[in-house]
Parts: sequence; structure tokens; C-alpha cells
Amino acid sequence: MGESGKQQEVLRLQINSNGSKIPFHSRIDTKLIVGFFIIATITGSVGYLSLYYSQTVADKFHELVLQSLPTMESLKEIKVAALNIETATNEYAFIPGNGNKYLQEINEQKSKFNNNLNIRRSS
Repeated sequence: MGESGKQQEVLRLQINSNGSKIPFHSRIDTKLIVGFFIIATITGSVGYLSLYYSQTVADKFHELVLQSLPTMESLKEIKVAALNIETATNEYAFIPGNGNKYLQEINEQKSKFNNNLNIRRSS
């Protein structure tokens, strides 16, 4: 090994503060930089995936709200219509001369309606 062999060895090895020779690829600063880039890549990937999936969940929730809202509105409209019918029928039933027959039927229909409405709410 002549002079060129020594130059190659000097290029491959670096002397640390104690005077011992250590390989270039095991320097701590290189390891720290590589480790930082690995952690940064993992963090960026996890951040992107969490942002993507949170947006997907938000879109699905918005679709669910739009689909369930008309159903609730329809139930409220049915309830208002039934209450209007009940009020109009009560006005007619309390006119003198119609008797308790209509009032009893109104109460039966009202209880059936409330039972059916409670069954729909619980299911």
C-alpha cells in the first residue's frame, strides 16, 4: 500500500477527539439528520392521513344530516296537521246537540295517534 492507499484510508476514516479512527457513516450528526428525516416523513404521512379521513368523516356526517332532516320535518308536519284536525274536531264536538259520541271517538283516535308516534320515536 503506497501513498494512494493511505489517502483512500484517510478519506474513509475520520479521527475523533480521542484520536481513534471511526468510520464516516457512523458519525452522530449523520445519524441525527437521517433520524430527523425519517420522523418528519412519518409525522407528515400521519398528518396527511388524519386530515384526509377527518374530511371524509365530515362529508359523511353532512350527508347523514341532509338525509335525516327531511324525515324529522315530515314528522313535525304530521304532528301539526293532526293537532289542527284535533282542534277543528273539538270545536265541532262541543257545538250543542252533537253529544259525547264524537268526543269519545276523538279521544280514541288521539290515543292511537300518540301511541303510533311513540312507537316511531323509539324505533
